[in-house]
Amino acid sequence: MDILNKVFDFTGKSNLITLDDLNPNKYILDDEQTTNQYNLWIAVNQLRLAYNKPMIVTSGVRSKEDQQRINPKAPLSKHIIGAAVDFSDPNGDLKKFVKENNYKILIDNGLWMEAASSTPNWLHVQVFPPKSGKREFLP
Repeated sequence: MDILNKVFDFTGKSNLITLDDLNPNKYILDDEQTTNQYNLWIAVNQLRLAYNKPMIVTSGVRSKEDQQRINPKAPLSKHIIGAAVDFSDPNGDLKKFVKENNYKILIDNGLWMEAASSTPNWLHVQVFPPKSGKREFLP
């Protein structure tokens, strides 16, 4: 299949994740967040192309206030610096795809994911390694 068939579905609509998808609240980003969003955008679209199915962003960049409301136990979330995104994964198909490919898609694109046991209905990926350095980590 050529690249155009991977990027566009039969309606001609792009299946790639957009920068707007990663910043749905249209926060004004500082230089660090802008750089992180760009790097995340490149990496998750490589994942998207390999997965070859639609991926729905459920949470992108967050304000500190949003982070406090969503998960006060994680005040240093990579979402705040624009370096993380969550995708809807109610059946675990996306996590299964990543694991079946031995995390190669993550490794090749500089992505790390939160442990499947911690994210029952979504997949969290980020462009910075966690303290453990493990490709799949506990939050």
